[in-house]
Amino acid sequence: MKILVTGATGFVGREFCRRMREDGHLVRPWLRHEIAGMPDDAVIADLRTLPECSNAFLGVDVVVHLAARVHKMQEDVADPEAAYVLENVAVTRHLAEQAARAGVKRFVFISSIKACGEHSEMRPLTETDVPTPEDAYGRSKLAAEQALRDVAQASCMEWVVVRPVLVYGTGVGGNFERLIGLVKKGVPLPFGRVESLRSFVNVWNLATLLERCCTHPAAAGQVFHAADTECSTASLMREIAEVAGVPSRLFAVPLRLLTLAAGVPGVGAAMRRLTGELRVSGDKARLVLGWEADVSRPEALRRTVADEGVRRA
Repeated sequence: MKILVTGATGFVGREFCRRMREDGHLVRPWLRHEIAGMPDDAVIADLRTLPECSNAFLGVDVVVHLAARVHKMQEDVADPEAAYVLENVAVTRHLAEQAARAGVKRFVFISSIKACGEHSEMRPLTETDVPTPEDAYGRSKLAAEQALRDVAQASCMEWVVVRPVLVYGTGVGGNFERLIGLVKKGVPLPFGRVESLRSFVNVWNLATLLERCCTHPAAAGQVFHAADTECSTASLMREIAEVAGVPSRLFAVPLRLLTLAAGVPGVGAAMRRLTGELRVSGDKARLVLGWEADVSRPEALRRTVADEGVRRA
């Protein structure tokens, strides 16, 4: 099988491409710029310019669209909503239209759980829940899902949508990397009483799910939530400390005070993610695709913590 992958050099893309090549598939990366060691058939084009690259899809069986304007805690553009619409919605539609015209069999779009929602009430979120995105990023991912369905339904191309929760693993950045750094440095953290549960997925298990979405006949026309474990913020920090071989320096602060802190500009969004509940069910992928979470949370944390602090390409 020949697979065209956007975002191939990103955190998830690197592991997915490695796994697909290891399993004997041909991978054609779509890159914004030339890089050392890139394959001869790599596609070089900035997706944000909506380029016409019909030759990129020749011989391709499946497109896996990982590239995106990711969620940003601190925006760096004047109109974030417009930027998300361009890079997530318009780019996805444009790619899907080119893929459909070229006769690509299937288009796998990596969305986000934020397209569905950011909170769970009483039970984990499932694929049957009515989507309620809360910010520009989530709205753009939901709109991109619909754009893909519209293009696919007007052609013979199959579509698959995957909505990962927070992904961690070797090469992770952002808040998860910062959290590991704080725990390893022994910084006292006020989350000793935070027992609300949040779902996670490690990059190795996500890569196996994406492979199933490329190859399994039953994946066509389906949305899958990607989650392989759930735990509280306090438990996660204690496990990171144990793996890192350092003391867990959590102290208890009344939850109402943390809730008040969630309203402080600049720290509120991060605080809400650390203290709020977001449970997500990955059962559909297991039942429909036979997906198994092969890498356990302790092993995934061991690999992730060992990698933290290493500068990545």
